[in-house]
Amino acid sequence: MRRISLVLVLAAAACHHETVSPPSNQAASRPSAAADALAFLPVDADIVLGVDVASLRTSAVWAEYQGKLTNLVGPQLASIQKSCGFDPIQAVQSVTLGVFSKDTANTVVIVRGLDRDRTIACLKTNVIPDTTVAMDRDVVSLIHKTGDRDVLAFADGSTLVLQGSKQPTADGLRALVQGGAPLRGSASFLEMFDRLDRGATGWIVVNGNASMFDKLAGMGNRPRAIYGTVRVGAGVAAKVHIRMATPEAAKQLAATAQAQSQQAAAMFDRLDVVAEGDIMTVTIELSLEKLRSLVSMMMMMAGAQSSPPSPSP
Repeated sequence: MRRISLVLVLAAAACHHETVSPPSNQAASRPSAAADALAFLPVDADIVLGVDVASLRTSAVWAEYQGKLTNLVGPQLASIQKSCGFDPIQAVQSVTLGVFSKDTANTVVIVRGLDRDRTIACLKTNVIPDTTVAMDRDVVSLIHKTGDRDVLAFADGSTLVLQGSKQPTADGLRALVQGGAPLRGSASFLEMFDRLDRGATGWIVVNGNASMFDKLAGMGNRPRAIYGTVRVGAGVAAKVHIRMATPEAAKQLAATAQAQSQQAAAMFDRLDVVAEGDIMTVTIELSLEKLRSLVSMMMMMAGAQSSPPSPSP
């Protein structure tokens, strides 16, 4: 609940962007760092992803599902409109995240397109349930009833950096903001990042240390990395690359995936699995019509799983 409210507050502030002068020399001095797509993301994050929200909003897919998504957050949306005086129908421009898979509460989020003053003013109204807001100069602390804490600050007039963990500190966040783009110091990350489709709506890079791969290690199938992109427009087109330890491992994984994908092929306009060297690549394309059918099927399956069992006769 509080995470949803926080996202909506941030989106609401983006809808009413005004030009304001930076309140501090720190915010004014980093336009180049904030503009970097990898700015402020920690070098040791296991999972890094980005979403071009502005591009997503122009797609036919967004037009199809915007109403359903809005209904899911209806009460929180109404509360923010009442407390903060603006309507978060338009969203932020882009979002990037760095996540530590063994401690998912330890996350860094960068949101671009926000108005700094409106965002902070809205947070001060205590619009997020069960959360206390505290200011430490340029850093806002959100102290939640659960004991968790988020800290956030603006790198410039429209770039918010949020760090969530059990005990983040204002000084730690300041160091993060002042650190520029440390992830660019990772040659292994950049080797994958530079292969990504720059025009994609979303992208993701997962390194082989991520805890989600732990169960695969015992079977000898642990990937060294996963990276991929998705384009969202009139439909959805995704390409995911899985790097294995050896070309033989990639070939075996592709053979297994090809056999399993035959049953699902009819649900997609395109579903290809190929291995090249130590990388297996999965390519998926769905028209809006195919996407509707797939979403409906998934919702039916989710509903069946959540329904209580029928009583015995």
